[in-house]
Amino acid sequence: MTPFLSHLLPFSWAITHNQVPEYLVIQLLHHENPDIAVAAAQGVWYVEPERSVRPSFRADWQNVIVEKAIDQFWLSEVFQSDSQLAYEWLEARLRNTSDLYRIDYGRDAPAAINTLDIEAKRRLLHQIQNDYESVRLLTLIVNNDLDLYRELLSIERLHEFHLAPLAGNPEGIWLDKATLALGAGYTPEQVARSVHGILDVITWTGSEAAMWKDWIERFDQLRLHEDERIRQIGIAGKEISNSRMQRAQERERREAIYGRE
Repeated sequence: MTPFLSHLLPFSWAITHNQVPEYLVIQLLHHENPDIAVAAAQGVWYVEPERSVRPSFRADWQNVIVEKAIDQFWLSEVFQSDSQLAYEWLEARLRNTSDLYRIDYGRDAPAAINTLDIEAKRRLLHQIQNDYESVRLLTLIVNNDLDLYRELLSIERLHEFHLAPLAGNPEGIWLDKATLALGAGYTPEQVARSVHGILDVITWTGSEAAMWKDWIERFDQLRLHEDERIRQIGIAGKEISNSRMQRAQERERREAIYGRE
């Protein structure tokens, strides 16, 4: 098999065009090199009729998808065609947290999650491990679903990540999630700080002071809200942002005079 692999490039194209014997395709799907197995799975996926895996390949092909296929442009098509396979793929990533660094969070993970019903998402939520590698997947699972956010707030094991789904602009559905967090015992200040994510990592372009001024204006809008609890978040968020803006202004003044250190 080695000489064959070294001379047939790309062999996934050959599989797609029925130029590889079936027994050899199965061997490739079982190959110890995950890149080879995944390339074979890609070829199988595009065999005519496309996106219809032959029964003789199905079990081996599914195993490759679940256990080895990560960050592949064609995975989103696979997940859209089979929600159970999408669920098993996500379960496998949660079992092997080292995979979480390699997931495409803008394509593959959302495509898999979007095929699931709320009960499947709830089951996944209870499988999230208490580590920071899982946070991005957790936030995608919860997203803006208030029932799922209630579920997350009820899982004490994940208390460090209860506020992770609140990262983002304090408007719209965010206010409903914030209200749930307040009801779970979190303070207005904790909720206000959550807009920057649980690691409080902030990126911007241009003036940092101008960026904080923008956040002040966003929180200022909350101070007009009919709910006193939301108004308290606005007050806390404005105070935090104003303090950071003042520090940024002072640093930018020094840099304008003396240059960057």
